Parts: sequence; C-alpha cells; structure tokens
Amino acid sequence: RHHSVQADCDDTVSLPCSATQNTKTYRSITWYRWYKMNNRSGILRKRKDIIMPFNFSRKAEFGPMEALILPNVRPEDSGKYQCFLSAELGSPNQESEITMTVQECVTQIVSTTITLPVEWTSSGPLVVQRNSSVHCGTHMTEVSAVLLVSGFTALGLVKAVLSFFFAAVYFKIIEWRKRRCQRQLWR
Repeated sequence: RHHSVQADCDDTVSLPCSATQNTKTYRSITWYRWYKMNNRSGILRKRKDIIMPFNFSRKAEFGPMEALILPNVRPEDSGKYQCFLSAELGSPNQESEITMTVQECVTQIVSTTITLPVEWTSSGPLVVQRNSSVHCGTHMTEVSAVLLVSGFTALGLVKAVLSFFFAAVYFKIIEWRKRRCQRQLWR
C-alpha cells in the first residue's frame, strides 16, 4: 500500500506504518528513506524494544503503532519513506510506503520603527527588520562524487600553476640581483 502525507514547514509529522495492520508479530521493524535512483537509506530499526538508529541526517523516533516521528520537518525532508517488517520464520515480510510532501517555509518579516535623537541621524527614522521565525537547523546539500573530485582537482591545478609562477618570479629576482651585484663589482 502507498499513502501520502502533506505537512507544513516545522511541523512534527507522524508517518504511520500501515504494514502493522497486516500482522502483530514480527522480528524487527525498519524505517527507510528512498532517494533518487532507487537508493534507500536506513533511519531507525527496532528489534525486541531495542532501537538502533542508522546514520540518518536528522532526528527521528518511533511513535505509537511503529509510526515514524519526524520533528520540525523541512521541504528537503519531502520524499518516499518505507516501513519494513521482518517477519517471524515461516511468515511473509510486510512493508508499506508513504510519501511526505512538506510545504515551503515562509519567513514573516516584521518592521519596527525606532526614532533616534536628532544628533544621531539626520535622515529621519531608522527602520529595523527582524526575522520572527529564525531557524538554526543544519542544512545539508548532496554533491555528487564527480563534482567533488572535479572541484578539488581544479583547485589543485590552480595551486600548482601559481606555485610554478611564483617560483619562476623568485628565480628571476635572484638572477637579477646576481647580475646587479656582478655589474657593481666590475665598476
């Protein structure tokens, strides 16, 4: 079964595991996040009430009926999630998928006018803007390995060219000084 959930920015979302409706006994439950090109990444696994987190980029926890709880969701959390139940021996495994779409974050700007004494400013009132919904979360951007290697290779080449250039300039200066000293000795 495939379900979908709509969420607003900064909501705490509970993604239900509908696979638990098909069976009440299973060895473990694992939540995955699907990425482009059919790559999936583990989020959490629970086996006999022992929770084992994967190396997932954000906070996540189990909720009632094995739901996945994601606090303070952001648009980059949008995507397909999978709940996988590893069955007891002799029973079939169960899984369910859910797609979450998180709306863009809207930042509200509040303007405040402050009037300063005349000796401080001659241009009139000063308008100060502050952000009423400040988010200090970690933002990660995926960069392909090819782009990463290309960038570091280009940086290395630029450094090598600059090193050769400055070495050539240095040796020219040394050579010029030697000639100047020799000319002064001949005089």
